[in-house]
Amino acid sequence: MTIHSMGTLQVDTISPEETVQIAAARMRDHLVGCLVVVDEAQRPVGIVTDRDLATRVVAAGLDPTEVLVADAMTAAPQCVRPCDRDDELLRLMQSVPCRRAPVVDEQGRLVALVTLDDVVSVMGRRLSQIGSLVHRESPAELDTAEV
Repeated sequence: MTIHSMGTLQVDTISPEETVQIAAARMRDHLVGCLVVVDEAQRPVGIVTDRDLATRVVAAGLDPTEVLVADAMTAAPQCVRPCDRDDELLRLMQSVPCRRAPVVDEQGRLVALVTLDDVVSVMGRRLSQIGSLVHRESPAELDTAEV
């Protein structure tokens, strides 16, 4: 299966020059746990998560109105292409490690975001389909009352 069939196409983004207070408010308003940090050409330059804000800003006692997203984000995220396979994505997530990967086009512009939750959801549906197939193709169980 390719990445194209499993990611989120409407991705919440932010500029690295915005404050982390703006990032936190955007996450709250959009009900998301991360924002992809993009440059002017919409190329991913980082990812900032709610955990980043908690551990790198709040726990450090920094002022969220003064700290820029660029100073709280994880820079240079590992990106994937829509045509990449899901097993390549899983290898990437294990090797980095990461839970999210921006999906970029041939020019490196953001087109989607794929998360570990997306992978689990797709795999769950696949396992359910396999279970239905196995159940449908299995011989009928013997009625133990007749034995």
